Amino acid sequence: MLAIVPLSPAVASPYASFTYRKFRPWLLDERHPDAPRLIALGVRRGEEPVGLVVAGIAADGDDATLCSIFVKERHRQSGVGAYLLGALEAACRARDLPRLATRFHATGDMTGLHRLLARGGWATPRLISRYHRFALQALLGARWLTREHASARYRMVPWAQVAPGDWEDAERALEHETDNPEYFHPRRLAEVLVPACSFALFEEDRLVGWSLVDQEIPGTLYYRSLFIRPSYRNKGLGIALAATTARGALDTGATHGVLQVLEENLEMRKILQRLVLPLQPQITDYLETERILSPQ
Repeated sequence: MLAIVPLSPAVASPYASFTYRKFRPWLLDERHPDAPRLIALGVRRGEEPVGLVVAGIAADGDDATLCSIFVKERHRQSGVGAYLLGALEAACRARDLPRLATRFHATGDMTGLHRLLARGGWATPRLISRYHRFALQALLGARWLTREHASARYRMVPWAQVAPGDWEDAERALEHETDNPEYFHPRRLAEVLVPACSFALFEEDRLVGWSLVDQEIPGTLYYRSLFIRPSYRNKGLGIALAATTARGALDTGATHGVLQVLEENLEMRKILQRLVLPLQPQITDYLETERILSPQ
């Protein structure tokens, strides 16, 4: 007999290992800033905890994101996952949330998850980006790394040396220059940026592009974004910025780089084809799907 258990910090401990480490503080600490926007539902069979679903309500309260769903291996293929998703949908409808969404990496065998979502009425997952993981050592043989691709009127400036006013001007312009300004925002998550390989590209005194590299995992650099303002594209500046960024990455002592490229970013996909695919990266798809919730 399955039973849903709405979780609070007082009763969540037996279920905490069923989700990713970054979500466990949501479950266990009622003072966590995201705790009020959490929906966490455990499921037990008899007295045994056998599964967990975690979702976060958007800050504007308009929808919710499925963060993780887990069922113990020996209880899979028995309807527990569908039972959890149904309970989550009911919880969202009770809060008048019109939509559930989720994003996930296509790692390993995803057949079970795809089948579960399809049976639950979720939209067919669509590709939004790909992650490319490569050994930084492979860059040493890349000829483009040693070339100067930009003329003398352009200069590369380390991210930390850019004046706040230049960033503010660029951030305002982003609202009109891309459909995804948050993704390219040059000062988002500044605390994890790697100064040695994050750069701004200037034409004289005008900021025309930037590269952003994070390091949250020891030994691995995450190339968060490379942005060239629209009027400066197709001039070789993206490759010039990528080369400067790569040279800085080699000086950090990291062993691997991970590059995420949005499927809609056609210019970056061209650079990817030329510069990264020859490094024989490990490629992982990143998918998105949603479930529109009808009123009860």
